[in-house]
Amino acid sequence: MGIFDGLQIPLMRTSTGALREGVIYDLIGRFSHEDVRTRTISAMQQRYSVDQTIADLVRHRVALLAEATRETWQLEAGDIELLEWAGALHEIGVAVSQKNYSQHSAYLVLNTDLPGFAEQDQAVMAALIAGLKGKVRSEVLDPISKRKRQTVARMMVLLRLAVILKHVEALEALPDLSVSAAEETLTLTFPEQWGTDHPLTTWEIEQSTAAMERLGVSVVLNAS
Repeated sequence: MGIFDGLQIPLMRTSTGALREGVIYDLIGRFSHEDVRTRTISAMQQRYSVDQTIADLVRHRVALLAEATRETWQLEAGDIELLEWAGALHEIGVAVSQKNYSQHSAYLVLNTDLPGFAEQDQAVMAALIAGLKGKVRSEVLDPISKRKRQTVARMMVLLRLAVILKHVEALEALPDLSVSAAEETLTLTFPEQWGTDHPLTTWEIEQSTAAMERLGVSVVLNAS
């Protein structure tokens, strides 16, 4: 108790969490543009032999969608970063099994020690990845704080669309592409010919609409 008296600490309580080792180093790195999180993501990609081309495409696609919806859906810079990083790691589970790879990816993201990432950050990325395929189970959002659940649900829709669109070449260069968001709606407007030229992509988006509606977002495809 002598140290408590010397430092004039009247009370100590236990906590279920703690500062991770190196957290100060991490914060200093962010200010000097040497974000340890970027190195962590790269290390995970190398460890699980991620196809870098696909990972980069998904990151670019989800960044495009996030920028288009950022203001309406009130996405913060940190939300967009987590979206991009989730896109970068969405296929790490393929190293475990091609079947249900997104669930394996989510498990690895949630349960691996990722330097620079808070526990809640990992929970968000895992939820985003877990919602990529099939029906979205309601319990996927359970680890997310209640105040963030609507935002994360919307982010799940964006990442799911980005993964569908990853095989579309030069999407960013498409002059008539339009993405707009309302409170509960996301509208994608493509040139009519584009829809004709990419029937599998439009079909996959249409097949995912029910799952995305469970997340509170109706996805509308328009041909201009």
